[in-house]
Amino acid sequence: MNKLIMLAIIGLLTGCATRGDPRLSGTFISDKAATVAYLESTGYYKPESLELLRPMFGKLEITYNGLLTTSSMDGRTNTGEFIIVDSGPTYVTIKSEMGYKELIGETIIFTNRLEFTDDGYWVMDADRSHPFKEKFIRK
Repeated sequence: MNKLIMLAIIGLLTGCATRGDPRLSGTFISDKAATVAYLESTGYYKPESLELLRPMFGKLEITYNGLLTTSSMDGRTNTGEFIIVDSGPTYVTIKSEMGYKELIGETIIFTNRLEFTDDGYWVMDADRSHPFKEKFIRK
């Protein structure tokens, strides 16, 4: 009987882990205006650096479905898995891979903290050691 209860608990925990976070369900797109305004407000970035970064924002679209993400930008699409490292009432921390060995020679692992807002989220490095963050709004 104890083994049956233990198996049931493991099954429930495994089922919860495969669903992802319901706050992420759906499609989000980079918010260029909010991101650039934030980066300008930090005083960390030189105007020349911001001019190089500005054209990249507002293009990335990310769809979350369970523990899968599909990212699209400039006609390129990438689908991959992520894991939830930590979560709280206003945030979730996820770990995901980006890049293929065939394309760039390596796979890069990212750990990002997503801080939820009424209309989407801000994404930043999990350790928040750098003043970069990008705004995404629900599509």
